[in-house]
Amino acid sequence: MSSVTNPNDANRNETIMARCPDNGGAATDPPCWHLILDAASCPNSDHYTLKVERQDSLPSETHIVANCVTEVTNN
Repeated sequence: MSSVTNPNDANRNETIMARCPDNGGAATDPPCWHLILDAASCPNSDHYTLKVERQDSLPSETHIVANCVTEVTNN
């Protein structure tokens, strides 16, 4: 998970966003992310949704980028 400013410009800036601590962190901490159970918004599958804490502290034109990485093992 990362925050990106100026995504289409030569001065693109991407910053890795850390996973939130279990308690969500302090209001003064930098933005972070975590998965939460939300059956109302995600009625299918495992009911998880991605939540970004303190995103209002990011510049207004910031894009949040999330990628799913899986591990492949050879048998």
